[in-house]
Amino acid sequence: MNTRTLFGAAIAASLSLTALAAGPRGTTSPAPGSKAAVSNNAIHAITPYKHDGAWVFDDPRRGLVREAFVSGADDWMERMGAGVPGGAKGFTLLFSAKPFPGARRLQFRRAAMGGAWYYDPMMKHEGWLCSTLFQYLPAAPRELYAQIKPRAA
Repeated sequence: MNTRTLFGAAIAASLSLTALAAGPRGTTSPAPGSKAAVSNNAIHAITPYKHDGAWVFDDPRRGLVREAFVSGADDWMERMGAGVPGGAKGFTLLFSAKPFPGARRLQFRRAAMGGAWYYDPMMKHEGWLCSTLFQYLPAAPRELYAQIKPRAA
C-alpha cells in the first residue's frame, strides 16, 4: 500500500501549533491550553495552487502564506487537480468533519507525529494530515470529507 500523503498535509505542514494529546475514541485534539484558532464553519475552503513547482495554499485569517503540501500530498494534489478544469493551475478544496453532497469520505486511522493518518477508500491510499488541521477543526474527526472543485474565476 502506498503510504504517501493523499490530502496529506492538505491542511498542511510546517506549523508547530502545540503538542497533541490523544482524544476520545481514537481522535486527536490540541493539548489543553493550546491557542489553536479553530473555526466554527461546518465546511472549510482552501485554494491550493503551484508556487515554484510546489503545491501550496494561503489562508490570511490564520497567518498561512504558501503553506506547502508535504509528504506526498503534492502528488495527490496533482492527481486531483488533473480531474477538474484548469486544476493544474489551482482549484478549490472543500473539507468538513461532516458529510456534504459530492464529498469523498476519508477514514481516521491513527494519531501520529502531531497529526492524524486518514485513508481514502476511493484511491486506496493512506495519508497524514499535520497539526495545521487543528486550525480548522477542534479535533481529528473519525471521518473527514473532502471535495475538489474548479477554482472560481
